[in-house]
Amino acid sequence: RLLLDATKHKSLVRVIDLVFLRIAFQTDHGPRYLIQTREVYPDGCVCMETNQMPVAKKAPHESIMQTASRICKEMLQMDDSSIRFDFSNVGYFEHEEFSRSYPGLRTVYCQHTLTGVIAVADPALAGHAGGYPSGFTV
Repeated sequence: RLLLDATKHKSLVRVIDLVFLRIAFQTDHGPRYLIQTREVYPDGCVCMETNQMPVAKKAPHESIMQTASRICKEMLQMDDSSIRFDFSNVGYFEHEEFSRSYPGLRTVYCQHTLTGVIAVADPALAGHAGGYPSGFTV
C-alpha cells in the first residue's frame, strides 16, 4: 500500500505489513520454537536455506488474525485450532529500507509478531500425522 509521508511534503511511502508467527512447544528443557530452515517448492526443489519464523505479507483486506490463520493452513499445513495465539500481546516493529525494486521510493516494513503455543502433547501430531511440512523444524 502507498501512503503519504506526513513529515515531508508530497512524499510517498510504500508500506509492507508482515506477520511473523513465534510458535512455541513446551518441552522438559524449556520452550522450543518452530522455524523455517529451508524453502521447499511443491515439485520438491529446495530453493533457499533460511532460519526464520514463519512469515507472510498481510493482505489489505486481512486482519492479523486472518493472516495468522492463512500461514497455519497454507505454509504450515496445520489447523490453526491446534495453536493457541495470544492476540492481546502482539509485538510491533517498523524499519525503513530503500528497495531495489522501487528505486526512489521509501519502503517501511511493519512487522507484527504473534506468539502462539502448540496445544497438543506431541508436536508431530499438530495438525497432521506426518509431522511438520518439509522445511520446518521445532
